[in-house]
Amino acid sequence: MDSSNALRIVAEISAQALQMDRDQQKEKHECHALREILKKTTAERDEAVQLADVLYETNQQMGAVIDHFLQERANDGRESESFEVILTHVLRERDRSENGNRPQSSIATGKGKSNESAIEENPGVEADTQVAGR
Repeated sequence: MDSSNALRIVAEISAQALQMDRDQQKEKHECHALREILKKTTAERDEAVQLADVLYETNQQMGAVIDHFLQERANDGRESESFEVILTHVLRERDRSENGNRPQSSIATGKGKSNESAIEENPGVEADTQVAGR
């Protein structure tokens, strides 16, 4: 084997080693980027799980409150005042969201009507509930 042939082989091996080193650096960089994405995605997933837990717990508590109100209503034979207040509040909030923060309907607020006419249109809701929030 002559020296020119050996130099050519060494040059080819050096070029391949250099290319492999570049490929390895590129792969390391991609691996690092993927690890960062994985960390971010894991954090987002954990946050979503925590939010789902909070929503589930809230749902359970609201279910218990509603069950209590319904039981209270069944036991007394009349609607409880607290149930009426919550119902009025929910109706007001629903009207606000449906109307896009426009003036509330007179059903939820009782405004624009006397208490008697608002009560007549909403049987089962007492006068003190209609004026709540004015």
